[in-house]
Amino acid sequence: MEHILFTCTAQGRETIWRLLCEAWEGAGARECVPSWGSIFGAACVAIRNAQGDREPALEKRWMILAIESARLIWKLRCERVIARDGQEFTEREVTNRWYSEIDRRLMLDRRVVALSVGKRKARRAKRTDAVWRPLLEDSSQLPPGWVGDSGVLVGIKRGR
Repeated sequence: MEHILFTCTAQGRETIWRLLCEAWEGAGARECVPSWGSIFGAACVAIRNAQGDREPALEKRWMILAIESARLIWKLRCERVIARDGQEFTEREVTNRWYSEIDRRLMLDRRVVALSVGKRKARRAKRTDAVWRPLLEDSSQLPPGWVGDSGVLVGIKRGR
């Protein structure tokens, strides 16, 4: 696993970690350094602000980005070795697949909110907004209730 995620020279791994760091740092978080512990322990990472308080939205954002990125590296490796007979992916293919995976996860989180009811829906919508808004293109233009409204189109910021 360490080889696949951190030392393999096949196209894709470095691109995915770069995209992860661009999204993480682009959302206003501190420096991103993918490592064995920060990726496999992503669900346990405690991120604190200057006052020492935990930042649950940042923690969940890191968990989503790290786990989805690691999963994609594994998926691409399996696909390359098994289905493509070792033929590598292009950087454009890897980039498009990463954005597709992150968009898929955003849509999943939005569906969970849309299917919730009552106070639970409001709490989930607020948490989901806090996690995803910093990653979205033109987030200042989003209407209230965008999280649970499937009619609102949103997209992840792409590095320029």
